[in-house]
Amino acid sequence: MIGAASTPVRLRTGSRRRTPFWLFLPVLLLALLASLPLLYVAAKAWDAGWHSAWQLLWRPYVFRLLGNTL
Repeated sequence: MIGAASTPVRLRTGSRRRTPFWLFLPVLLLALLASLPLLYVAAKAWDAGWHSAWQLLWRPYVFRLLGNTL
């Protein structure tokens, strides 16, 4: 066997580094932008009232749109 140097192996102890702020901020901004349509629909449903919103959500058009989306 050729003389292999014995190097210590560093073991991770479970402490993880935090995500850098410069990476976290754009992701948070994109998540907020992606949630805007859902927030808009929720606000319109709140203004219309639960009964009207429920009737609008259970139309065949909504299920067809959901099927095309998925």
